[in-house]
Amino acid sequence: MKKENAGFLFRACAFIIDMFIIAFVASLLSMPFVDSDSTEKISKQVNELVEKASKKEISMQTYTTELRSLTYQNDRINGIYTIFVLVLSILYFIVYQFYTKQTIGKKIFKIKIDSNKGELTMNHMLFRGLIINSILFSLLAFVFVIFSNENTYFVANVTLNSMYYLILFISACMIIFRKDGRGLHDIICNTKVVKC
Repeated sequence: MKKENAGFLFRACAFIIDMFIIAFVASLLSMPFVDSDSTEKISKQVNELVEKASKKEISMQTYTTELRSLTYQNDRINGIYTIFVLVLSILYFIVYQFYTKQTIGKKIFKIKIDSNKGELTMNHMLFRGLIINSILFSLLAFVFVIFSNENTYFVANVTLNSMYYLILFISACMIIFRKDGRGLHDIICNTKVVKC
């Protein structure tokens, strides 16, 4: 019996719920390790910078340079949060989802991952997680924030984020417009998302 493909709206809502779960749990776990005073100080400086830019008290070049520096400092301070996000994403989107064929978001919307041909393998889930769940992009950004200067990190981070959002956009369009409802990540990994 052929399984019915899951619609875009169910998949998008499940994705948002899952990403929220990862961010929330990572925030809770990393809270004792993060220097909240430094993070708060940087946040205040960013707000002041935005206010100055909106009042045209500083040039756009000054704004960009200072914002780049503050973002770099903040991302270095919050590196432990990124580590928790990466570990949780691997455990949740790859390991847990391999064994259950679902995430919590997918369970709520009664959809699951299936192989397009044959059995679903850990390799399917690994490549799928690396592509669509930002694991690869987050890992690369983390390496850049640890081992590079702020200019290199800024360029790498913008490039990686642009690539990730482009993949999300292309996948969303493919899920909406393709008859089989498969996104770019589904085609690369030979998977599909179906109704339970």
